[in-house]
Amino acid sequence: MECYDPLILNLDERVTCIAEDWRYGLRGEASAVQVGCYAEILRVLKPGQHFAAYEWALTDKYDPENAVHKDCKSKIEIGNGLPDICTEAQIVESSKAAGFEVLRSEDLDKTSQVSWYEPLDTSRWSLSSFRLTKVGRFLTCNFVKGLETLKLAPEGSVRVSNFLETAADGLVDGSRQGIFTPLLFLLTRKPLQFLLNS
Repeated sequence: MECYDPLILNLDERVTCIAEDWRYGLRGEASAVQVGCYAEILRVLKPGQHFAAYEWALTDKYDPENAVHKDCKSKIEIGNGLPDICTEAQIVESSKAAGFEVLRSEDLDKTSQVSWYEPLDTSRWSLSSFRLTKVGRFLTCNFVKGLETLKLAPEGSVRVSNFLETAADGLVDGSRQGIFTPLLFLLTRKPLQFLLNS
């Protein structure tokens, strides 16, 4: 697997700009500059080849005027270090604007039998996820405070722990309300017309 900056795929040293057979992305493109990111991926694919991605996206239920929705979105963005999260429609439109044919766009969370966020849900109790419950978080926070006080953990560890818990709360709340999905599946293809134009 190759790690890359989705805005600059420096592959020209190894391959020509039509040499890639297949490319996929996992939750990176939605938080990059959409059209520019997809255009760069399109550039390195051969005509007729596919690009598949799982994107983090706001669903059509998201209301930008709803304060609760805006709060969930903000927690997700800040807690996960993301810029503005795009809507499903914006992601599809960005890939089309870059030149892709969109073959499939589907929120796979809607058809899943198990909610993806269950391991982060503080209201669910199990031995394996005890640390994520409210009691587990309280104990973890105090344990980290103790470690930080004894200088066994770096200064700021409690703040980081609280920051990550806030992010998890935003993910769970956004998903419960149906306004956020990390499972937007996007399958696109570079049109064959690029072969004729090259």
